[in-house]
Amino acid sequence: MTTSAARTAHTQSARTQAAQAARTTRTAQPVRGDLAYEYRLVWEASLLVDPEDPVFFDHPLDHVPAMMLVEGALRLAERAVTVVGSGRRMYTGRAAFRFGRFCELAPDPVVRVWSADEGVGTWDVEFRQGETVLGGGEVEWRAVPGGTAGDAVRAADGPEAEPVPPALVHRAHPENVLIGGFEDGPERAGSGGHRVRMLSPGPGHYYRRQSPETRSLGELMEGIRQFGILLAHEAREVELGRHFVVKGVEVDMERPVGRSEPLVLRSTSLPRQRGRGTGRLGFTIEAGDRPVGAALVSGTVVSSEAYQRIRGAAR
Repeated sequence: MTTSAARTAHTQSARTQAAQAARTTRTAQPVRGDLAYEYRLVWEASLLVDPEDPVFFDHPLDHVPAMMLVEGALRLAERAVTVVGSGRRMYTGRAAFRFGRFCELAPDPVVRVWSADEGVGTWDVEFRQGETVLGGGEVEWRAVPGGTAGDAVRAADGPEAEPVPPALVHRAHPENVLIGGFEDGPERAGSGGHRVRMLSPGPGHYYRRQSPETRSLGELMEGIRQFGILLAHEAREVELGRHFVVKGVEVDMERPVGRSEPLVLRSTSLPRQRGRGTGRLGFTIEAGDRPVGAALVSGTVVSSEAYQRIRGAAR
């Protein structure tokens, strides 16, 4: 069986060093002296960790952020789908990732993807560091529905929403803030939940360079993550200085979303507990007041002291 070299896009932070060759996994079952083999083509890439990266390491961290692993998985799956090929226009319609352990700054983590349905549809994902499995998930590619992404709704005239203060979404640099502030105020949610507008990063930004015409799933996930942090501080009274540990994130889009489309994120569910604890947050993604996707984020809020204990035990 011939295998192809696995190579991911050379990016600003999630730059990847492709494995020399994609691996095949073979399982065998003896049947009266005969062997039945199952082959699986696995794409593998190492993520080059750059603590000076201005996007994924927006501020000093003692670990590799989950969003860098997410971006590496999406880029590797995109490369694999491109090589496998399809006669249809495809987009990343759904991605779901789960994290069981922190990713340390060294050695470089490895992302692995393989087809779950022997086609270009669903790809399983695994994150590893050395011999340790950090987490996993799946990426689902879908045929682009009729019409061109971004043509359905064009942005209304007028300025974008003001970005939320960076500290409220745990960013140090304003250019990495992807959402505006609450459109309904922190104490009063509308009947459909709190709303924020998603902003488009400026020219030259990593997300803009990776996907100039449409919003990538990685960018949407980062916007949702920031909205979840804002909700925790402003709607659930979590003190600044506490740490947010992402356990899982999922986004499901019914179609691609163009950069010219006004995009609103709306909360649909929040943890009841205020100030701390573990919970799940639900969201809808709307373009022109019409739902085009949904998202879930799960995680834990811990104090600095608890975070240090967790990190000390993990090392």
